[in-house]
Amino acid sequence: MNVVQIELPPLRERREDIGLSASYFLDRSRDGRPAPISRSRPRPRRLLERFDYPGNVRELENAIEHAVAVAESPVIQPEDLPVAISTMRMLPRGRDAEAAPAGVAAASSGGRDTWSLAQVESEHIALVLHRHRGNATAAAKQLGISRTTLWRKLREYGITRSAS
Repeated sequence: MNVVQIELPPLRERREDIGLSASYFLDRSRDGRPAPISRSRPRPRRLLERFDYPGNVRELENAIEHAVAVAESPVIQPEDLPVAISTMRMLPRGRDAEAAPAGVAAASSGGRDTWSLAQVESEHIALVLHRHRGNATAAAKQLGISRTTLWRKLREYGITRSAS
């Protein structure tokens, strides 16, 4: 019964559809729930928009259902999302890449799936350090490592602290 075939790009190529689809799944998921979930905050929304959805739309639907099922408040929090989405440590893409330091933005355009672990670690450290405006103590805390380890990695990867 393949009368009409519709070509639809994967969700990761239609990021502008993620918010609308998430709202639809949220409205559908809260039916019959005693304490309705009102909506999500900007941070969970950004996490949803940055995820690549290897399972496509069905994975987004499952993520929303998961968040509704575990949410303890009427507003979805980042910790309510599935672990794969809420702890995502991927480097920035698209408009997020514009805020990254020059080396990070340039490197992120070149196929992450071929990067070595050292390249990913180096770029992530540079991005976190940039977000904290060169503050090594804050960056080390976010990275979950000691300042000494951060200094060693900065030296190893040739990353300079800049307060841009």
